[in-house]
Amino acid sequence: MIDHLVVEHALDAGALEQVRDEMTVARGDPATVLGLAPQRRVASSARKATHVAAYGPGDYFVAHQDGGTPLVHDDSRFRKASVVICLSAPGTLSGGSLMLHASFGRDESPQSLAPAPATLVAFPSETTHEVLPITDGERLSVVSWYPG
Repeated sequence: MIDHLVVEHALDAGALEQVRDEMTVARGDPATVLGLAPQRRVASSARKATHVAAYGPGDYFVAHQDGGTPLVHDDSRFRKASVVICLSAPGTLSGGSLMLHASFGRDESPQSLAPAPATLVAFPSETTHEVLPITDGERLSVVSWYPG
């Protein structure tokens, strides 16, 4: 099994609604991708979403790692744990599953997660993962990383 932790009801209904409302108001610019360039850049070939982790129809994030690997030469190499809290309202989203891929050399199928609102998913930052394209609705999430 691919290493990950799922915590349902990580936020109560009031906190979930407040965060969702504040994200909806904030919106934001197109999301950036951390890379070798000294500045962050928008790279819609890799990720199409807004900066507040809002994905609409057609938006996605290709398979990637959040860090925790010596192959990366920016500050993300210090990330050890990645955390996603799902916020989308029930029944308002089609597509947009979080896919977790097994480590290189492990013969396991990817795991598709479509967690309920207020569910926290945590996994090692070196885990290859992606957000599949949204077909309908909006995927809202809070994303964070923690050093080891």
